[in-house]
Amino acid sequence: GDIETGGSMVGGISFSNVSTTPSGGLGATNVALYMQLSSGLFGFGGYVDSGASRTVFDGARERATISLGALSVTTATSTNTDGEIWSSSDDYGVNGTTTGEMATSDDAIVCFTATADWASNSTGYRRLSIMRKTAGPTYTELNSVTSMAVNGDVTAQTVSFFGALAAATDELTVQVYQDSTLSLSVDLSASFVRYDTDEP
Repeated sequence: GDIETGGSMVGGISFSNVSTTPSGGLGATNVALYMQLSSGLFGFGGYVDSGASRTVFDGARERATISLGALSVTTATSTNTDGEIWSSSDDYGVNGTTTGEMATSDDAIVCFTATADWASNSTGYRRLSIMRKTAGPTYTELNSVTSMAVNGDVTAQTVSFFGALAAATDELTVQVYQDSTLSLSVDLSASFVRYDTDEP
């Protein structure tokens, strides 16, 4: 495919962009950096142009890091963590709590990453899942990772989801599962980044 670079100045904001057109003419992918020295504004954005439609995402509009800490998980039971109280820290360093449900909207792209550190136990397997929670509630798996237990050490897992949700009322949460035959402790943390989008 072809790669093009360029730049422009609009309203005192300097834009530098890279555009790639894949072989076969399936549409261009464009990434731009922008900077305004007078205000300190800096960010990035991009769009994918497939001809009939264009999807644009423009920098991170919301960030949060959340941590649940130790949670006891009953054996052979899928455990949703949306009812637990997680500690949170947002992009501005404001600390607070959340019930483990990260709300977003259907016109945003989100990147959600969850991490689990399971207590040492050599029996069975562990599963960490990112779930979409809808009215009911109903839980739908968006992505998951399954691992055999590590003997003599913690079993560490990480899973991510990047994409848009189906409805403005959808929420993201974490589900864990283990079948060690005993209740096990797991330390959970997650990061959440929301990107605004525009689809003309």
